[in-house]
This record gives sequence, C-alpha cells and structure tokens, in this order.
Amino acid sequence: MQTPVPPIQLFTTRCMLREVGEADLSQILALHSDKDTQKYAWVDGLQTLEQNRKWLENMQEQYKNLLGFLAIEHKQSGAFMGLAGIRSRPDLSSQYDVAYRLLPEYRNLGYATEATAELLVYAFGKLKITHIQAQVHYENLASLRVLEKLHFTAESMDIPWLLFEKKA
Repeated sequence: MQTPVPPIQLFTTRCMLREVGEADLSQILALHSDKDTQKYAWVDGLQTLEQNRKWLENMQEQYKNLLGFLAIEHKQSGAFMGLAGIRSRPDLSSQYDVAYRLLPEYRNLGYATEATAELLVYAFGKLKITHIQAQVHYENLASLRVLEKLHFTAESMDIPWLLFEKKA
C-alpha cells in the first residue's frame, strides 16, 4: 500500500497556498472566465463548470507529484484570491514552469509576487528543481514586473509570449 502524500500547504505573510478542492470550483470558474485571465493565461476550454471540474480533477492528480496549481487564500479573511503553481512542462527546456492568476480585485497588490516567491522556495528547496521557467504575454506588464522583482532572466521571445528563467 502506497503512503498518501500530505496536502501541499505553503504560507506567506498574507497568504496561504493550498490544494484546490470542490468548494473552490465557483471561484475557479469566475477566474477562468475573466477576460484578462483569458487573454494572458492559457485557459481555453475552461468556460463551463464541467470543464473546470475536469481541470480540478487534473490538479488533484498532479498533487500526487507535489505539483499543480494551488489556491491563493487570504490568511485573515479566508478569501479565495486566485491560483499559483508549479507545473511539469516537458515542452520547455527546464521541464517546469511557474504560473499564477488572480481575480481582478486582488491584482496589482503584490499577491502574485508573494505567492510566486514562496513557490520558488518550495521548488528549489523541497522539490530540488534546479531551474524553472515562466511564460508571459508581452502585454501583461504586471506579470513582467513580478518576474523582474523575482530576478527571472529573459530567455526568448515567441510573440506574443516571452519566456523567462530562474536558476536555484
């Protein structure tokens, strides 16, 4: 019998990052339905509750490998603010990327930087990943600022996407 993997939980000053569950589904749908999320993130095919339920099931499978999107929850209020995570990406040279998406009311308040910084500690420490990438739409200035603050370096451009990398 295989030992169950304990749930992923990470903490920052203002946030808790935790595995997503069925109770988050309506907020995940709202996030994936947001026009800016649709423009700047790969959320094609995530416009219905059933499509997002399948996405959620996929995340729960990824958690077995200690990867996947985590809910960003406000520590004080318990509010769902968005998603951030580390994904296995065999199509990228690093094999892993970090990604984040926030509901509109939580954007430009430092939450993406805070959550991503903690994910990098997790990736380089617990997961022993040696380098990680991030792909950002060239018009997504807020995400470009997040990567700049976290000292990612530009690797390549395939407009509209820019590829960044950070080493442990």
